[in-house]
Amino acid sequence: MLAAGLDGIENGIDPGDPSSGSMYETSVEDRKKMGIETLPENLLDATRELEEDEVLRKALGKARDEDYIDYFIRCKRREWQQAHEQITKWEIDRYLQLA
Repeated sequence: MLAAGLDGIENGIDPGDPSSGSMYETSVEDRKKMGIETLPENLLDATRELEEDEVLRKALGKARDEDYIDYFIRCKRREWQQAHEQITKWEIDRYLQLA
């Protein structure tokens, strides 16, 4: 967050007006009109966004053999894959119904 804030200051990025309403009660159309983007909906989408973020890539620097961001993304994608290899109780209850 500090890196993003400093980048905004250094590049004169206007953060826009603060939003005072509840985003839970604001429609998707209204958020679009206000220029409010949503965060990634899952870990995989978040890693895709992070992969393109040059500000954080620069701020976090290098690990031993690569950018720390690349290492972190690889770990989180492995976590995403492992989570999706699990069969949950909900899936069993929903899809494995015996008559």
